[in-house]
Amino acid sequence: MKKIVLATAVLALSAFSASAADLAVKAPPMAAPFAVYNWTGFYIGGNIGGGVASSDHLDPDCFTCADTKFQVPFGTVGVGVGYNFQFGHTVLGVEGDFNWASVDKTKLRALDDGSFEAGTTQFRMREFATLRARGGLAIDSTFVYVTAGVAFAHVQNTTLQGVAFSPFTLNMQASEDKWKAGLAVGGGVEFALSQNWTLKANTSI
Repeated sequence: MKKIVLATAVLALSAFSASAADLAVKAPPMAAPFAVYNWTGFYIGGNIGGGVASSDHLDPDCFTCADTKFQVPFGTVGVGVGYNFQFGHTVLGVEGDFNWASVDKTKLRALDDGSFEAGTTQFRMREFATLRARGGLAIDSTFVYVTAGVAFAHVQNTTLQGVAFSPFTLNMQASEDKWKAGLAVGGGVEFALSQNWTLKANTSI
């Protein structure tokens, strides 16, 4: 049995789509500060960040008779799209992202008495994605929000076990390669840098 928990923190830069009203026919003599920001619209952007992937490899059927636990820090880059709708100071929206991660860790398995046996367990996660609703309070060019939805992680696990039959050793392997789903909740703050560019920082688990 494998239990996966991801905790991430990312910094994202997004571009909002411009409507016809945003396109000036003639440039003014001086650039004026943009008007009160409206968060309504589609957006696309990129993100960079990191997190910690926690995984418990439990063995109730005693394939190896040992449990292995991982806590692996990782870096991540990704892309995201979404849509916001603002009414008053309230903003509601939905967003999705796809991310590449650097999780790749191999451990010797520990027995209950703290000793090690002839085997290893490898935990890998190269991609993950989320689809989340978000909502919060916008005060001009600042948007503070909470978010919740589903997360999907591409997990690859391999367990190698050596069994001694003197004078030989039999090597056994168990592996899985699948996408796993779970919950994603978090929050963050986003700042409008201009009418078409925003910068946000958020964390989720």
